[in-house]
Amino acid sequence: MNNKRSAWPAHPDYHIDISMITKRIRMVVFDKVIADSRKVLLLNEQDHKPVYYFPTADVCLEQLQKIDNVTFCPYKGEAEYWALRAQNEQLITVAWRYHDPFEQVKAIKNHIAFYSEVLDHIIIE
Repeated sequence: MNNKRSAWPAHPDYHIDISMITKRIRMVVFDKVIADSRKVLLLNEQDHKPVYYFPTADVCLEQLQKIDNVTFCPYKGEAEYWALRAQNEQLITVAWRYHDPFEQVKAIKNHIAFYSEVLDHIIIE
């Protein structure tokens, strides 16, 4: 479990809603399909933009490079990150995952999310 403190006990009314999307969704980054799934979770968090979380098994991890960056969210836990080389060979952080999320958001365990600002596009079918 996460070794940092959860904010949930102090803020039990904080709102995070997680729902399953059954349509096929693909994430395209630098003209590469990085994720393709029909089992995507949509996380709507209070005061944040909605975020798609893909099952790790549906992400092309062989195209990504895990980086040493780790951050902490008091509502989700510790996040780890992946990057991708752009056409100019610059390494750009594109995705994150909560390896061991807090109980309130346990549905996102084994799911990876992508920064919308680095996506070429999202394909929803």
